[in-house]
Amino acid sequence: MKEARMNFISQYQNFIAQHKGHSYFNFDFLEGEKIKNYSMIHRNLESYQEIVKELLSAFSAFQDFFEWKSFFLSLARNQRTLLIALIKSNATNWECALESWYYDCVLSKYENELGPFHQNNRLIKELSSLNQSLKQMQRNKIADLWAKRQLTSIKKFKSQTGNINSLYNYKKNKQYGRKNSLRKIIHTDFDLFTDFFPVVMVNPVVSSSILPLKEGLFDIIIFDEASQLRLEDTYTAYIRGKYKIISGDVHQMPPSNYFGKEIVLDIEEDDEDLEKDTNGMLDDSLEMADKESLLQFGVDSGFDKSYLDFHYRSRHPYLIDFSNAAFYGSRLTPMPEKYAYKPIRFLQVNGLYEKNRTNPAEAKSVIDILFNHIHPKENGDYPSIGIATFNIDQRNLILEMIQDECYLEEEKNRKHEKLRESGLFVKNLENIQGDERDIIIISTTFGLNSEGKFRQNFGPINQLKGYKLLNVIITRAKHRLYLCTSIP
Repeated sequence: MKEARMNFISQYQNFIAQHKGHSYFNFDFLEGEKIKNYSMIHRNLESYQEIVKELLSAFSAFQDFFEWKSFFLSLARNQRTLLIALIKSNATNWECALESWYYDCVLSKYENELGPFHQNNRLIKELSSLNQSLKQMQRNKIADLWAKRQLTSIKKFKSQTGNINSLYNYKKNKQYGRKNSLRKIIHTDFDLFTDFFPVVMVNPVVSSSILPLKEGLFDIIIFDEASQLRLEDTYTAYIRGKYKIISGDVHQMPPSNYFGKEIVLDIEEDDEDLEKDTNGMLDDSLEMADKESLLQFGVDSGFDKSYLDFHYRSRHPYLIDFSNAAFYGSRLTPMPEKYAYKPIRFLQVNGLYEKNRTNPAEAKSVIDILFNHIHPKENGDYPSIGIATFNIDQRNLILEMIQDECYLEEEKNRKHEKLRESGLFVKNLENIQGDERDIIIISTTFGLNSEGKFRQNFGPINQLKGYKLLNVIITRAKHRLYLCTSIP
């Protein structure tokens, strides 16, 4: 043991001698009487060995620390304060953090001295005021124009056919008691109808049933959510417009029957000559009929395209980040958040996916969020809530559980009524497109079965373009998204 101690002392003294030239090492406290105290070294032998090993392993880091410390101590007091603030902020990009802090300080300090900026602000306010005045003048002008057109149309109708009151059911009395259908009113004098109703909002079926079938009937036809419109359903409405505007998203839901049965077009030709003569025409017709939607028809036909660059729904960038990157090539510019908060809550429920295609544990988690974590806003109103599931069976289960909770507790029943007034819905992913809510609660439904197996069969999402369903369901939230899942 004595020989071992002497060997260690010899090695230690050699180590000290080698590092004497480094000003940041000071081993003087180990020399003299303390080193001669063999009993003390014996008690601390192992700890000294660990210290030396640690010093040697971290020697390069210690050099960096020493250089940093030397630099830091050489700074002025205000410079040290700035660096300490940067360290505490845990900034991922110090350069950006420093520039942000610096420019904010400069603008705050010299705000009152920046005359030109204040002058510009005054001009901007003046421009905004003039713009509002111009809009009001435009509204008045439009109202006056249409009032004159309506008066002219009424005089023309009276001169040609008689009393307009009899057509429009002006009063329900003996003289005007007969009730005319809207279709009859429109077909009697379409120009008179559009002079009173210049904008008509109908779906394609109503358009076909009540509007005259005339090419160029309207100046402009606008198709909204065109990715969900079948070409055969909208064609008659399509030809009624001089100009067509087709609005939609190719990455969102196709027509509702797209994920149902496949449509097989079987054409039998008995006459070979007829097939040869009509081959080109038939190919063109089939190509048009084969488009999954009116929107796809417009895209493939080479219509002029115009894209939205801003995502307007989500009030926090995180709510659109995934879809923006996965489906839109990060092209969309999201709206910045007004204040810092976490808009996405992830709940790993680990419930069982049962044979009836439901997940009761996830449904309970959704109910808990709805009744225990949704609170009124500052004005006393509840935020609008949407509950979205990955299949219709889970949707039905959640609806049943909500009714059960409301039946058992009066307080929950009152809250449920207020939530319904604010727009509460429970829907499955196939019919949620077009909806938006302040808060969306998603139940992914699928998970391990009772045998502990996870079957990756997600219904329509597994199909070729099922990603469109996923894109729709995760982009409905304006402020917050709760994700309840049992997918391992």
